[in-house]
Amino acid sequence: MNDMEQALTAVTARALRSDIAARHGISAEDRDLLLTGSDEATLTAQAERLAAWDTASRLSRANVARREGQVVGIRRTGEQEEMREFASQLFDTDDPFA
Repeated sequence: MNDMEQALTAVTARALRSDIAARHGISAEDRDLLLTGSDEATLTAQAERLAAWDTASRLSRANVARREGQVVGIRRTGEQEEMREFASQLFDTDDPFA
């Protein structure tokens, strides 16, 4: 195989890799590092797997505040209630947290 044929094969493979990566939303850096197949079927399978992994990884790192916006009530035990009442009487103030 002469130099021109090798160059054509390399350019064709790179174009195929770029096309498949673009279809699956894979960055150029990940494309060059992780898409290593030599035919379209292998490259497509690798790209689909990488895209699925990237989506799952992004979802697992999502910032989730499950109780955001909810008012959480204060639970007091009898002993805490007695101490609160004692402090209120001691300082002659109404309990602001009641």
